[in-house]
Amino acid sequence: MDRTILHVDLNNFYPSVECLHRLEMRGQPVAVGEDVEQPHRIILAKNYIAKRYDVKTDDVIWQAKQKCPNLIVLPPLSASLVIRPAKS
Repeated sequence: MDRTILHVDLNNFYPSVECLHRLEMRGQPVAVGEDVEQPHRIILAKNYIAKRYDVKTDDVIWQAKQKCPNLIVLPPLSASLVIRPAKS
């Protein structure tokens, strides 16, 4: 039996969805972080622009903002924003 293993890295997915829904964020460094009001929380995901500034998943938010002062950190998305029925 042939078997295929598919590994999908969704680290850029959630910030990309935010940029689709918030046009003013396109071209900006965007990250998703847990409890963004607390500076000691971590980055959960980031887009490729933030990655260019060496922002990493698991960076503490305040450290990520030192690396990239204009980083936009958003709370995690609601499932209703990500998963919507396809239009027919």
